[in-house]
Amino acid sequence: MKFRTAFLFLAVLLCAFLPALAEENPLLGDWQMTRYCAENIIYEDPAAVGSRKSILFSTDGTAEVTINGTVYPATWTQEGVFVHLLYADGDRAEFIAEPDLLIYATGNQVQHFTKNTPKATATPKATATPKPAAPAIVGTWKWKAPKGVATLTIRADGTSTLSMGGHTFNLNWTLSGSRLNMYNKDMSMQGTYTGSAVHLGFSGLDMKFTR
Repeated sequence: MKFRTAFLFLAVLLCAFLPALAEENPLLGDWQMTRYCAENIIYEDPAAVGSRKSILFSTDGTAEVTINGTVYPATWTQEGVFVHLLYADGDRAEFIAEPDLLIYATGNQVQHFTKNTPKATATPKATATPKPAAPAIVGTWKWKAPKGVATLTIRADGTSTLSMGGHTFNLNWTLSGSRLNMYNKDMSMQGTYTGSAVHLGFSGLDMKFTR
């Protein structure tokens, strides 16, 4: 019974403790020196004056300090806001960790480091598929008929309207090369399209439509 009680207590304790273990130490990652002060002179862009320094903190307690391209291996420990760095050659450095800021101060120098966060990759915008250009034949054409003016309106959706002599005919149309076919369930007309004119033949009429 005592063993079971102890086991349950341990299980509860682990459940409470595991979320804390899962939280990643904000110190982990790559830090870049972004501000540098020496002898009362402040450099807001150290890299611009040839002073480049970065620190990479890893989960296994190791660190890499890169100064102007040279990498120095080290180990690190943390006690509250204090971060202790021990270099492979025995040198030590101590930093103060603040939210989003790491500070190193020694003698007359103060260095500020900020964490490099990966930039989110922008999702490329979908390119709209351009609509196909309407056939050149599409539009309104006119023919001077023996009695008045006939109007032929050709639409890109394959339909057309022929108005002549007070009557209106709704027609479908197809074009194969220069050969034009216009039709509905009651009538059919064949003709040609030359680019500058539409020629249609119907009931002995030779109709030449132009813009």
